[in-house]
Amino acid sequence: IAMMVINQPADVGLHPDGDDKEPEHADADAYEASGLTNKAILADPTFWILAIILSVFFSAMRGVVTNIAPMSVDEGIDPTLIAWLVSSYAVAGLIAKLVYAWIADRASPKLLLAIVMVGGGAAHVCLIFAEQGLPAIAAGAVLIGLTGGSLLPMQGYLVPRIFGRAVVGKVSGLLGLAMFVFNVFSPPLFGLIHDLFGNYDMVYLSYAILTVAMIALLP
Repeated sequence: IAMMVINQPADVGLHPDGDDKEPEHADADAYEASGLTNKAILADPTFWILAIILSVFFSAMRGVVTNIAPMSVDEGIDPTLIAWLVSSYAVAGLIAKLVYAWIADRASPKLLLAIVMVGGGAAHVCLIFAEQGLPAIAAGAVLIGLTGGSLLPMQGYLVPRIFGRAVVGKVSGLLGLAMFVFNVFSPPLFGLIHDLFGNYDMVYLSYAILTVAMIALLP
């Protein structure tokens, strides 16, 4: 197995995006040449913009996934249908991952992020109307699956283009650490809002506004 490992695609004549030579990414090349340190990464505003966008969306997604079953029970949905709701989220995420590469080859990263943010906001709007029954909840679950499934590979797509391939692991690790705080608190936050107000409307409305507001950071 070790003999089959290729350390660098360029070693066998392969380059990013199917190009016949190394791409000219001035910013990324500058980062790689400087041997980017943790301190330099954390001092870069772009890192924090990306961390905020990913943190808001992923924390919202985790909050929805962990609370969609009890919310559906509150709305009187049959337990068998609740299982299908969770499955629909997973299937939508899988479909999004499969088609993401095709879309990414034809649209800019900023446009893709904007679409994901709008889709995430729409998902929360659907869930605000959970009292309307299964269709609204199902629409929210599918939209969360589609947008979340797109954002996962997008993180891997953006990091090397912003910071260079040599520090992908380092930047991704720091992003994971920054996102952890948001992600660990969102599921109990959803539950707390439910206990205080008797429903999830307030937290879904907040995340709908916050998710779409992230578009302002894209430029």
